[in-house]
Amino acid sequence: MDAKLTGRFEPANDCLMNSRTGVKLKIGKRKKPTPEKPQLYLLLVNDERQIYLSSLYPMEDPEPPTQRSFRFDVRGGSRYTCTLNLKSWVLDVVEQPTKPKGKGKSISSNIIMDLGSIFYPFSKQPTTTERVELW
Repeated sequence: MDAKLTGRFEPANDCLMNSRTGVKLKIGKRKKPTPEKPQLYLLLVNDERQIYLSSLYPMEDPEPPTQRSFRFDVRGGSRYTCTLNLKSWVLDVVEQPTKPKGKGKSISSNIIMDLGSIFYPFSKQPTTTERVELW
């Protein structure tokens, strides 16, 4: 599904359609936007149903007055940027690379925790200040 969101979406009837994949999108407008939820959002049109995909967050980059750029993400972690041409209403969507997710604590913090348990295995562990005074 995510791979089908990339490409060029051109006006077709009352939505934007990717002629290569057949995916249809629609841009909706909120009546009461908030700082967390911007004014525009993206819908997937599927068999006359409209499914919410994501909010469209405006990008701060300087752009020509004939286009607007946005970023959005969908469940599963895929991130996209899109550019809407305000004259032709063509939407170009590009997937952005995502960073690999970490597994919690870093290796160095795990080593420090292990060293602390070796030096003070049974007693109350001293604070950082107390350790400095001991060394």
